[in-house]
Amino acid sequence: MVKNSPAEGAYALGIDIGTTSISAAVTDGRSISTFSVPNDAALPADGAARTQDSGAILRAVRALVDGLIDKYPGICRIGFDGQMHGIVYVDRSGGAVSHLFTWQDGRGDLPLPSGESACEKIARATGYRVYSGYGCATHLYNIENGLVPDGAFRFCTIADYAAMSLCGAAGPVVHPTNAASLGLFDVKSGRFNREAARAAGIDPSFFPDVSDSVRPIGEYKGIPVYTAVGDNQAAYYGSMPDGGVLCNFGTGSQISVAVDGYRPDGGGVECRPYFGGKYLLSGSALCGGRAYAALEKFFRAYVGTDEPQYRRLDELAEEGFASGRALDVTTLFCGTREDPSLRGSVTGIGEENFTPQALAYGVLRGMAKELYGYYLEMGLPAPALVTASGNAARKGPTLRRVISEVFGCPVTVSETREEAACGAALLVLND
Repeated sequence: MVKNSPAEGAYALGIDIGTTSISAAVTDGRSISTFSVPNDAALPADGAARTQDSGAILRAVRALVDGLIDKYPGICRIGFDGQMHGIVYVDRSGGAVSHLFTWQDGRGDLPLPSGESACEKIARATGYRVYSGYGCATHLYNIENGLVPDGAFRFCTIADYAAMSLCGAAGPVVHPTNAASLGLFDVKSGRFNREAARAAGIDPSFFPDVSDSVRPIGEYKGIPVYTAVGDNQAAYYGSMPDGGVLCNFGTGSQISVAVDGYRPDGGGVECRPYFGGKYLLSGSALCGGRAYAALEKFFRAYVGTDEPQYRRLDELAEEGFASGRALDVTTLFCGTREDPSLRGSVTGIGEENFTPQALAYGVLRGMAKELYGYYLEMGLPAPALVTASGNAARKGPTLRRVISEVFGCPVTVSETREEAACGAALLVLND
C-alpha cells in the first residue's frame, strides 16, 4: 500500500550501484520502467585488494540521473541503494579521498604486522564476526599498514557517497541497512559499537552518522534525495512487498526472509536491519552464478572455442534433470565467508552418472543446496513458496525446477527486474 504517494503523474527514481552495473527504476506506484548501464569503474587488482574508481561511479550515476530526469520530468523523489560492505573515505567537506574498496577486497584475511588478520583481531578483541571486505576489516588493515588516505575524515558505502555528493551534503548519513554491513554495528540498538571499535584499534570518529529512517538528506535540481539503503534489503523490498522466501542468483547467491523479531547471527546466517521494525535473515554464498560460469568455462575450454557455451550447457543440465542422475557437487569454489579456504568437490561418481549431463545438473543442485542449507539454519517452517530472482534464475528454467526440487515447494520468478533499484524507488515513493 502506497502511503503519502506523490501526485498523479509524479515519479520516484531509484538508483542501484552494483558491482558490475548501475541500474535505475522509475515508478509511479503502478508501473515500473527499468534501465541499466555498465559499471566500468573496476581498477586492476593489486594483490588481494579490489577497488573501483569512486569518481567514475559518481560521474556515471550523475549522467544516468540527469538523463532520466529529462525523460521523466515528473520525478520528485530520488532513492539510492548499492553494493554493501565496501567503503569510500571522505574528507570533512564530503569529497572522496580514496577509491571504493569493494566488498570483494580480500585483505581482511591477510596477516597484519602482529601476525593475525584484521578479521581475526576484530573477533578476538570484540567478539564481533566481521568478514573480509566489510568496511571495518578494510579500515583496520589500512590503519595497520599506514594506508588510510591523507585527509580522510569518515568512511561510508558507495551508495551513501553518491547520494551525499549528488545533493551536496557535507557528510555521510547512513541507514542501518548499510551501517550494519560495515561491521561493529549493534543491530538491536541501531548504532555502531564505539567501545568495540576502540578495543579493535579503530577510532570510532571514522564511523558515519546513522539515520533511523529513509529520509531526505538534500536536494538535486530541486528533487529530494533520500538516505541510501543496502542492496540486499532493497532487492527484497522490490521483489517481496508481502514477505516470503527470496533466492537471488547473481555472481554470488543469497537467500533472504523477513522476520518480526531480532535473532542472533548463527552459522552462516546474518540477522540484518530491515524496514518497518522488521529484520532480514540472510545467508550469502560466494559462488552462485559464478559456479555455473566456471562450468561453462570448463566446457568452452574442452570445445576449444571462445564462443559462449551456455545454451549447450543448459541443454545438458535439462537432460540431467530429466534423467534424475546428478553428481553430488559442492559448489564452494570460492569458499565461504566463514572459511574462505574451503573448496568444492564432486562425489558420488559411478559409471551410470559420469556424464556431462549429470555434472551440469549437479552444479545447479549444489547452488540450490547451499542456499537451502542456510534456510535450515534459520529454523523456519518449511516454505510454501520460493521466489527466485536474478538473471540466472529468470533465464534458467532448469535452475528453477532444481530449486523447487531441493526446497520441496513451488518456485515463482520475481516479476520485478532490477529488483534493488525498484526497491529503492518504492521505498521513497512510500515515504
